[in-house]
Amino acid sequence: AHGGCVVRCYFSRMTADAAHRLLRSARSIGIIRTDRLGDMVCTLPLVQLVRNEFPDAQVHRITRSYCAPLVRDTPAAHHVQYIDERPLRDILAATPLDALFFPRPVAGEAWTAVRAGIPLRVGSAYRLYAPLFSLRVHDHRKESRYHEAEYNVRMLSAITGKDYTPQLVRPVVQDAARSAARPGAACVPAAWTARNAADSVRQRRRRAVDRTASGRIPVAPRRPERPSGRQQGA
Repeated sequence: AHGGCVVRCYFSRMTADAAHRLLRSARSIGIIRTDRLGDMVCTLPLVQLVRNEFPDAQVHRITRSYCAPLVRDTPAAHHVQYIDERPLRDILAATPLDALFFPRPVAGEAWTAVRAGIPLRVGSAYRLYAPLFSLRVHDHRKESRYHEAEYNVRMLSAITGKDYTPQLVRPVVQDAARSAARPGAACVPAAWTARNAADSVRQRRRRAVDRTASGRIPVAPRRPERPSGRQQGA
């Protein structure tokens, strides 16, 4: 019986209208991203939009624990789970989800979601394992037509038909979150204090994005090309 369920989930396709109806009645919606910290920053606008669009659903973030200082205190979602503290199969068994978004798809994670019987699995159409997703988004990220945060919110647009402007979700930095602001370089001294972390966060915020006009997340400007040796000698 379980095998038959897996086969049906694997070959299931869902239209955008059907996916939208499911999300409107969903009790639990998840967003999984288990790669880098900066990419999680660009995924938080999607998390916030899902919560805004479907306020009756519990929103779950699934990530790795090194993202904890960034995600645990932000109001964008109700719950956070860490796959390096608990296997994904156990998380999904204990937290039945109606839908799961894969901004950065991983074959093993998608297969685990199929085995868990999650009906709506939203991921890229451009992967060899795309059949694992019941709704496939036709955005080819290697073309770099959009900012990473825009690609993420376009996953929701593919279902609702709405155009969204990604809004930055500011992290809530507590004193205990010194590791969140501590640079990754090996030369950083061990005596990195919460005050150092706070100063670093403030400096990064000043250098970060310009929150003006539409509030869109801009693509960083390209650095000017260095003159060639011939131009320097001229």
